[in-house]
Amino acid sequence: EADEYLFRQGDPSEACYIVAHGLLELNRSQAGGLPKHLRKVEMDAIIGDEALAFSGPRSFSAVCRSPCRVWCLQRSEFSVIVAGLAKQRRQQLMSVLNNVTMWSSLDAEERGRIADVMERCE
Repeated sequence: EADEYLFRQGDPSEACYIVAHGLLELNRSQAGGLPKHLRKVEMDAIIGDEALAFSGPRSFSAVCRSPCRVWCLQRSEFSVIVAGLAKQRRQQLMSVLNNVTMWSSLDAEERGRIADVMERCE
């Protein structure tokens, strides 16, 4: 609903939001309690994404300026997804490294350390 807060400055940050529909205004309280307008966000915007990496209070408020629909991604769910992707990536790299003749004398732990620091080049 319009004028409804999605979250307020100081609330715990445990999720980020993707705006599917509507208009939200982002504000930060200043000395004296007056809000400072930061920006407006609309469809396809992601807000609060710092919550995926950091716990702590929200640094701004998000208030709906029209009826809004948002999707929420909890930090805990994001962590599970990232961990699964990292495991899958490591398994793929280990499969390749196991077939590199030059490193055939390395044990699995040593090849694993190599896999952990490899980066994709495009």
